Amino acid sequence: MNKLYLILLLVLASCYNDDSVVDQSVDTAHRTSEMTTMIKAMTMHDAAFDDHIDNTSCLSLVFPYQLHVNSDPITINTIQELENLSDDDEIELIYPIEVIFFDYQKHQVSTPDDLDTVKNICDQKFELDPINCFDFEFPVTIKRINEINGNFDTSHLESDLEVFTFFDNLHDAHAYEIDYPINVINHQSDTLSINSNEEFKTTIDQSSLNCQ
Repeated sequence: MNKLYLILLLVLASCYNDDSVVDQSVDTAHRTSEMTTMIKAMTMHDAAFDDHIDNTSCLSLVFPYQLHVNSDPITINTIQELENLSDDDEIELIYPIEVIFFDYQKHQVSTPDDLDTVKNICDQKFELDPINCFDFEFPVTIKRINEINGNFDTSHLESDLEVFTFFDNLHDAHAYEIDYPINVINHQSDTLSINSNEEFKTTIDQSSLNCQ
């Protein structure tokens, strides 16, 4: 009877498969990994396009907003309309405005002093060097692993905002793995296939030198 009970236990153990526990691989990375920094630098909000208006690359103004241009009020709706402004124009913001940080946080601004305050807040958080030479081809699938209990969940990310938010919200107990292969698109509109973390870092590092 005892032998039969032992055999039954062994059979049950061999059939049990906990899909929530995974083995980590060479492509496993963490919140503080170089991979994380590079991906956040690729997917952060690019706020440099209106630096001649707000004098900072840490945040940008949310469309639409109004300016006094040479004392005439105009409404700005697009980046293309900003490009029509001249360096010789006298430009003054009309408040209130809304701004968006590099990390996609939005803030309401009512006065020039308020704008200086939120600039300072943003600058204190702004530790990334933007990587503007590449874009992800979406979706990107990432498996997040809890190293304490081994559980994992899978996310299918569809935009820069979703990717940045995913990595910005990682905790110390989290590891992650990217579901390779993935595609990135360079500044010449070429699509590059990448199959590992090491290949990702090498591709970004080498190609970025030709994109500055």
